[in-house]
Amino acid sequence: MNIFHNDKHSFPFTIVDDLYTDTELYLIWEELKYISYPHKWDTPESHPKDGAVKNGEQLKKNKFRWLDSYYTNRLDSNILTINRKIFQDDMWDKIFLKHPNWFFNTFESHRDQTLISYYDLTDDCYKPHRDSTYVTCLTWFYLEPKKFNGGDLILYNGEDKIKISCLNNRMLVIPSRILHEVMPIIVDGEIERYGGRYCMAQFLTYSYRCIMPED
Repeated sequence: MNIFHNDKHSFPFTIVDDLYTDTELYLIWEELKYISYPHKWDTPESHPKDGAVKNGEQLKKNKFRWLDSYYTNRLDSNILTINRKIFQDDMWDKIFLKHPNWFFNTFESHRDQTLISYYDLTDDCYKPHRDSTYVTCLTWFYLEPKKFNGGDLILYNGEDKIKISCLNNRMLVIPSRILHEVMPIIVDGEIERYGGRYCMAQFLTYSYRCIMPED
């Protein structure tokens, strides 16, 4: 696992490569394959309120599933169990507390919502948008060799664009209100049912804790 903290722009972000172990990835893929049937996906057309809309235009073109509402008990989900990894003390220290920027190193949370998004058709994308939470963690998965092109993420830093390559088992951590965009994917012909671009978004909310002064 490699962690890169970026504090050179007007906002901080963190990239974590090879976040999950081979065993964890196996379990994650077992669930991704399980939910990747056409009737199990929601779409912007079937759930228009679950995506960003600007001036009446739906900004995303993909398939998605909110896992927390899909399972009555999160222990029934491989993903919702394994993605607790970022909340473990040692991982939290590495990802957040050791970040040089105050936005991350003072952040505290143990609550999140998990969204799985899937892109498997040419021109599937998510136009520039902001998330309505505090911190967004985006982790990408795809079968190797990769069956598509594109799908990288763009962060907008004023007039500058910061491109974050979509790499398998890579997590990007950003302040949720930063404008970001999923570039369109390009598929040559048809791909198998779970051969596209998966993104696991964990939307973290701030947790408050009262610390009593020492005697």
